[in-house]
This record gives sequence, C-alpha cells and structure tokens, in this order.
Amino acid sequence: MHQEADHDSPAAAPRRSLMRTVLPYLNLLIAASLTLGLAGVTKRIVVSEKENGALIGELGRTRNLVRTIEEDHERKLAALRDLELDESEARRAEIESYARLIGGMEERLHSMESRSRDENDRTVAAFKGELAELRRQLEEKMRPKPSIDQVFRDFEREHRGAVVLVYTEFDYTKKRDSGEEARKTVTGWGSGFVITEDGYIVTNKHVVQPWKFDPDLAAMEALGEIEIDRDSLRVACWPTGCEAFDDLREPRTDRGFNSWVLNNLEVAIQAPDSMMKRDMEFGSFGPSISLHELNDNDIVLLKAKGAAFKPLPLHRDGDVELNKLDRVMALGFPRGQNGLEAGRVESSPSIGTVRKVENTIHVTASIIPGNSGGPLIGPDGEVVGIVTRVYSETLGICLKLEHALNLLEKVRTTEKAATALAAEKLAAH
Repeated sequence: MHQEADHDSPAAAPRRSLMRTVLPYLNLLIAASLTLGLAGVTKRIVVSEKENGALIGELGRTRNLVRTIEEDHERKLAALRDLELDESEARRAEIESYARLIGGMEERLHSMESRSRDENDRTVAAFKGELAELRRQLEEKMRPKPSIDQVFRDFEREHRGAVVLVYTEFDYTKKRDSGEEARKTVTGWGSGFVITEDGYIVTNKHVVQPWKFDPDLAAMEALGEIEIDRDSLRVACWPTGCEAFDDLREPRTDRGFNSWVLNNLEVAIQAPDSMMKRDMEFGSFGPSISLHELNDNDIVLLKAKGAAFKPLPLHRDGDVELNKLDRVMALGFPRGQNGLEAGRVESSPSIGTVRKVENTIHVTASIIPGNSGGPLIGPDGEVVGIVTRVYSETLGICLKLEHALNLLEKVRTTEKAATALAAEKLAAH
C-alpha cells in the first residue's frame, strides 16, 4: 500500500523522471569501471600468454635436441658393439660427456615444464584476484552511502561510552576582616573523550585548571584577597551512561574515575603554558595579572586506570580535511551537571557546519559552557577536533585534533624511556 501511494503521489513523477535521467549515467559508470578494471586483467593475460607461448616453443626445441643427442649416443654404442672393440678412454669420456649433456637437458626440461605450470597457476590466480577486487569495487560503488545525519546518529550510538563528563574542584583561602581565613571550594564542569585503549582522555586545560584562564580569580589573588591552593586540585570523570550523582545531586565519587577517592585518574600531561600579562583597573589601583592565552595549548591529557577502554575513531592522516559548509557534530555536556535532568550521564549532540578552517576550526554547531573538551566529529565519522570555546551562540572554536595527538606522542616517548630504564635497572641486579 505504501508503494502504490508513493507511485500515485504528485512527487512520484519527478522522481521517476530523475531516475530515467540518472540511470543511463549510472550504467555508463558501471560499464566504464568494468572496462578499466578488465583492461588491466586482459593486458596481463596477453603478456602471460606470450611468455607461455615462447616457453612452449623452447620446450619443443629442447625436446628435439635431447632426442637427437640420445639417438646419436645409441648409434655410437651400437658401432662399438659391432666392431667388438674395447672402449678406449677417449670413447668412454665421449660417452660420459653425452650422458652428462643429456642429464642436464632433462633437468632443464623438467625445470621449464615446472615453470610453465607455475606461470599458468599464477595467471589464473591473478585473474581470479583481479575479478574479485573489481567486483568488490563495483559493489562498493553500488552500495548506497548513509546520509551525514545517519553517520552522526551511528557515531553517537556506537561510541557514546567514550565521551566523558569532567568535574574539577580546588580550594582557595579568603581573608576576612577579622583576620581569620575561610577556605572555599571552586567547582567546574566540562567534557572529554577517550583516545587510547589504555585510558588516555583529552580535555581542555581551562576545564582542569580554570584559575589560569579566569580573570576574576587572577585579579582577586593579585589584590591579596584570596590565595589559590593549586595542589588541592581534584579531578573526576564519568563515561556517558554512568551514574554520576546521588539523590542530592552531589557527585558520586564511588563511580567513574577520580583522583582523590578511587585514585584511578590523574593529569598525565598538559600542553606548555603560554601566559600573558594583563593590567586590571579597580578604582585607582590596577594590578597586573597573568592569564593563559586562548590558543592551541589549551589541552590536557588525563589518564584513567582499571577498566577496558574503547577509544573514539580519530582522524590521524595529516591535516584536517574539512571545507566550508561541511557538516560537523559536537558531543559533550552543555551546562555540565545542570544540563542533566537525572543522575545518569547523557551526552548532548549538536550539529552544525564549518564556517572556516585556519589555525582553528570555526563551526556553527551550538557550543555552550560545559561542552569544552568534547570531540568534534567530521562528516566521515571521525574525530577531527576538540571543542574549546565560544565567541557567540553561532560561532564555536575548536582546536585541531593533531595538537592532542602530539601530546600523546610525548607521553608515549616518556613511557618508552621509563620502560627501558626499568629494564636496565632490573638487568643490573
């Protein structure tokens, strides 16, 4: 019933017209692919047949030569028997030379026959392999490609567990008018994603170390109002689907990964700091503060332990292959904890287009605080960037993935050096 209704609908006629227009070109494409593919096979078969023909001719000439030598040998032996003469040394040497020649010719004959069989077998195998590859290519061309939206849906469904909600907290002390000190805790939220099977996680530095980027915190510290305890940093993360909050909406430190209760998470490496001086004005006094630049060094790698990890598929082949108006998807947790209606972690995808690609990737996908550190997925279903900051509701900035991969390479180099050193110490004992 559905097919009949579609056939009679007003939109059916244009579709049939489109199919009549497209099908001849599709058939032409298939025919061209077959012609190009079979041309290579045919050329190799012709060359192989020429080689086999020459080999067969050589076999025939060799057989005739062997037959002639054998007949001459038999005549000489018969002559010796008729004359009833003792075989002299010269005759014996001549007979032995003929015997060696015949033996060599027979070995050559067997070798050529074996070569002929091998060549035929290789020709047949090459022909079968070429046909199988050509069939695979044609089937690939005929197979309908999924839409970009379907690619993104499949990615979110299959890889959601590798996108993590990141939570950080640290303490600072604040001096009161009475001279006493009060200890306060600052909390923050962001996103991250797993990039290796052994648990390395990418996120932004401003998610993990916000005091380097926050002008208000930097100004209060410069004025002497607070003192930030950088050693008090505590980091946690929960994979999508994990129970992250209790009934009071407090983070669950018995689930996921964290650096202070389960002790199965640590800051493995960060990109070098690039701090800049900035003058602040508060009345007549303007302290000079140090803030981290908004650049490619806004990256940190966390290391989670004690679980099996399935990393996201990453684009590793050189530079990012994106063009203006390509569709992209950002995955993460906008508004952090406040964006989650239940205690379970649930990622939130946002689809947009590429505005431009220069040093960073500019996208129209909705980027909201809390998305920082999450993956940017390209139209091929691979991670191409790291969601980092937003300038407006319609302009998100993403770092290229290569910056995180460079950090990972440094970690691997350090790991190899440590393993080699441990092996040397063990051998020394």
